[in-house]
Amino acid sequence: MEPFSTAAAAVSLAPIALQVCSKVFNTISKLNGISAELRRLGSDLQECMQMVSDIQSLCNAHEVAGHLGDRHLLFETIKSRLTSFVQDVEELQLVIGKPSDKDEVRRNRFGKVLKSVFNERKIIELSSRLATHKSNLQISLTTALG
Repeated sequence: MEPFSTAAAAVSLAPIALQVCSKVFNTISKLNGISAELRRLGSDLQECMQMVSDIQSLCNAHEVAGHLGDRHLLFETIKSRLTSFVQDVEELQLVIGKPSDKDEVRRNRFGKVLKSVFNERKIIELSSRLATHKSNLQISLTTALG
């Protein structure tokens, strides 16, 4: 892929990432009595949205300037990381967007929740992957600015 098309590809992925993150964050924000894991996930999504926005600005600046120089590999990495990030956030949107088989939360006789409405195991797995994406995006942003 040509250097400028790499930067353009990274720029084109950023709005998609922001849109999907925003949808998932809004869904999480509307939930009542959410778990600590979902609250942390919402916070991570906010941080990722800011980083993606910063990456988008950086890619736009490089694209407008018309030079990537030795940063071609960096933008290829950013594009790859954004692609993976978007895929995981879209998967998270599917998990959070629709509850598991039963819309009813089961409780024992003391009122303790026995079964969550969402697939908690999948949410925890995706939350962990999102934390990795967050770190990778931060590294990419730091490298690009440095």
